[in-house]
Amino acid sequence: MQAAVATSAAAAADAAASPSLPAPADPAQGADPLVSEKEGTHRKYPLWQDLLSKDPENLTIQTLLVSWEAELLSLFSEIEAQHSPVHRRQSCLSRKRTADKEVEELQQAEEYCRVALLLSSTKLAAAQASKIQIDAEYAKLKFIGTEPTPSSAPAITDVMAFVTALMASGTRDQA
Repeated sequence: MQAAVATSAAAAADAAASPSLPAPADPAQGADPLVSEKEGTHRKYPLWQDLLSKDPENLTIQTLLVSWEAELLSLFSEIEAQHSPVHRRQSCLSRKRTADKEVEELQQAEEYCRVALLLSSTKLAAAQASKIQIDAEYAKLKFIGTEPTPSSAPAITDVMAFVTALMASGTRDQA
């Protein structure tokens, strides 16, 4: 009995002596205070970011956001330090899978962009070659003295007269 009391007293003294690692939260007592503090800070952060986007020169909000970012990083590291190595390894593996997937998607997007760039470059080269040939032909024809013929497209006034006549005949047919 005395050995159990001495052991629990020594454990309490050790816990009090090492303030860097807080004791894990007891599920019966409720949520971990660090997690609650992190969630509270995390909820306020987007609101202040929105205010900063509306007034980017406000140094007070900028300073507050920087301090909150530092506080969040500190809280994340404290919470992570409380977890067991197995839990931390699983968390790291999960983050690694997410990062690997993101890298793979971005590499695939980069490859699509390379293919599109190659295709566009090929089309551009063909269009430039065609333009050079057309410019050379035009310069040769201009040198010979041939004048371009007027456009074979009807004038806008002719088109308008046709549409008006068409509409007029359409209303007579309906009546």
